Amino acid sequence: MNDASCRSARALACVCLLAGLLTLPGCKKPNPGFEVLALEGKVEAIDHNGNGTGRITVSYYSDRQDAEVSGTGIVNQQTEIMIDGVASKLEDVLVGDRVHGEVRIENQDGKREQIALKILIDRPKPSTGS
Repeated sequence: MNDASCRSARALACVCLLAGLLTLPGCKKPNPGFEVLALEGKVEAIDHNGNGTGRITVSYYSDRQDAEVSGTGIVNQQTEIMIDGVASKLEDVLVGDRVHGEVRIENQDGKREQIALKILIDRPKPSTGS
């Protein structure tokens, strides 16, 4: 091995060691200013902007508050909306739908903003009587 390749190998080893140390508890990067939460609840209201974006209000049980609460999230072009496993639009969501999803909560200038990342709905199938 020549001198240049030895230096390259040592530099690569140092980078790998440093990357490994940064993943140890206590060495992680500070909170990026947001958190992602999973939620399950019922659609209470929908506000459409007409271009597939808008706001959705969902009521859900909060363990932290030990009560039923509601939260309103922003629906943007990146929000994944699936109804019965099919890609859908905000306009397809109905008040009363049961939803599972993910919300990113950002803290900006002392305000909490909720952005819907995923809205997943499984609508009950009509039962066929005998």
